[in-house]
Amino acid sequence: MIPPHLTYLVTLFLLFLLPQAVHGFRNITVDSQNPAIVYSPQAGWSNATIGDVNPGRVCMVTTTPNGTATFSFTGLLSVIILRLRRSSCCSGVAIYFLAPLWPYERSSGLMLDAGPIVRFDLTDHSHVTGTPGGPATVKSEVIASAVGLGNTLHTVQVSVAEGQSCSVFDRFM
Repeated sequence: MIPPHLTYLVTLFLLFLLPQAVHGFRNITVDSQNPAIVYSPQAGWSNATIGDVNPGRVCMVTTTPNGTATFSFTGLLSVIILRLRRSSCCSGVAIYFLAPLWPYERSSGLMLDAGPIVRFDLTDHSHVTGTPGGPATVKSEVIASAVGLGNTLHTVQVSVAEGQSCSVFDRFM
């Protein structure tokens, strides 16, 4: 005979955890205003209105050469999935960087897990005015991604890319 408390735990697992594992991973959006993002130096980052393409949305911008926005994450759900599959083929951990596009030169540098800083262009090349300032012309979209990451702690950092004057950040997913 199975003890009642063990039956309860097994039922709880089947009702709540198993359906999540079957459905797989879910994307979680982390907005630039989320306290899990560490801005350094904090005074070097400020809010910037994205404009009419994303009414009410703000992103963060810095002109501080050594300014960084750092976020750490891991794929907790994959532990459940891998144990159920008894396999390590597909961890499903990923990170996506979202930012709007601007009608003048804008970019951001991204570094994943202490790797090299990679510059990503945030210029809307279909509406280039060349004059800095003003709102974005394309709403936030996925600019960069890293998929198939291991189920460990990862750190992604947004910074001013080499040779650039500022960096923009809206969200991670």
